[in-house]
Amino acid sequence: MLSNLLSGAIGAVLGSLVSVLYVHYAERLKSRRQLAIEIIDHIEAMYNRLMALATIQIPELAEHRQVRGVSLLNDDERRQYTAEFLKLLTTYSPFVKVEILFNDSTLVTALEKLTSGFQKAFHTINNRDEFMKMLNAEVDPHYGEICRLLKSKTKGWLTLG
Repeated sequence: MLSNLLSGAIGAVLGSLVSVLYVHYAERLKSRRQLAIEIIDHIEAMYNRLMALATIQIPELAEHRQVRGVSLLNDDERRQYTAEFLKLLTTYSPFVKVEILFNDSTLVTALEKLTSGFQKAFHTINNRDEFMKMLNAEVDPHYGEICRLLKSKTKGWLTLG
């Protein structure tokens, strides 16, 4: 009888411990996945605003041949997109969140390099060739690296589907 009681108590303690560890790991993985999505959304928002600022329409009419290109945004939209892009570019919260939840210097470094690449691309926005070169060399590779790192950091034995 005492052995049954002791066995039940040990089972209850072990079961509780396993349950607590499982819940802790599941919540941590869930938080990491939510942050990964938030980081990707942040990067996409910067990329979309930068591309909108860089997009021009080449005039097809003969009388406009002296004009190299006309922005698809009016002045107010251009100011708004620039302000939004700069706000996203200078926001430090993604870095802090990555440091807190992932504690991974490689991921933080990749995010810093991507932000630097966005800044360099923004400064070359009036030179189409330099802008595209900067996107290909400084933005796209770091974005791919961040996606790869986030995917590896959010996989776990709890993968559902």
